[in-house]
Amino acid sequence: MSSIIVFSDYDGTIAENGSVQPKAKEALQLLRKCGIPLIIASSKTFDELTEIYRELHLHGPIIFENGSGVAVPTTTGYDVYQLGVSIDEIQKLIPLVETVVGKIQTILDMEVDRLCEYSGLTRKQAIAAKNRKFSLPFIVKGGIITRKQNEKISAILARHKFTLRWGGKFYHLVPTQGGKGNGIRWVMNFFRLQKDALLRSAAIGNSENDFDMLDAVDYPFFIKNKRLHANSPTATYTVTREFDVEGFYEAVEKIIMCV
Repeated sequence: MSSIIVFSDYDGTIAENGSVQPKAKEALQLLRKCGIPLIIASSKTFDELTEIYRELHLHGPIIFENGSGVAVPTTTGYDVYQLGVSIDEIQKLIPLVETVVGKIQTILDMEVDRLCEYSGLTRKQAIAAKNRKFSLPFIVKGGIITRKQNEKISAILARHKFTLRWGGKFYHLVPTQGGKGNGIRWVMNFFRLQKDALLRSAAIGNSENDFDMLDAVDYPFFIKNKRLHANSPTATYTVTREFDVEGFYEAVEKIIMCV
């Protein structure tokens, strides 16, 4: 096994509007040639990511629903581990958020056609995106939560040990001790126990929903994002010169240089 594992978000890094771009495929091929495994850490569901793994010929663990679940491949399928809270617990927080921003629409509330129109997903992908267990992405009227509203919501959620994250198209309610970073730490511990205690890690993200993922690795890469409107990264991440998929390719090249 390689001495380093790469973790990456999916939307805005590997894919644009649900479609894997040629430059991303080139970057994935570079990783394969170097024997470096890629693990996707995404807000997407287990059903969505198993299909993506099949299309991209990925074979490792899956970090889904913002690190609230991890799936480890076996000879017969996957062993799934719950790291976060149930969707029922998250739904209890929705009325609290609505006291600040008014009526919100969760991904479960959206009709499939509306979700396809908003997200660019196919009907099959949209149906898979609605099959959630541990997370509840949502949108607000007007599309953006203001800084003042964000502060009020954050104060409310802090009392329940949750945080508000912007993922590029949806807002997410994430446990304070959860997130993609928690999933990455779980996976790294799994591999270190199984294979190599000196294993290193890198991660590639492009939104504030990825910050805790980047904080959890040895080599964090933040891809410039024209759509980032909530918070900007303040930690010492390596920021790419290029945006989106081109930035993903740039980050992969730099990671390979770290090996």
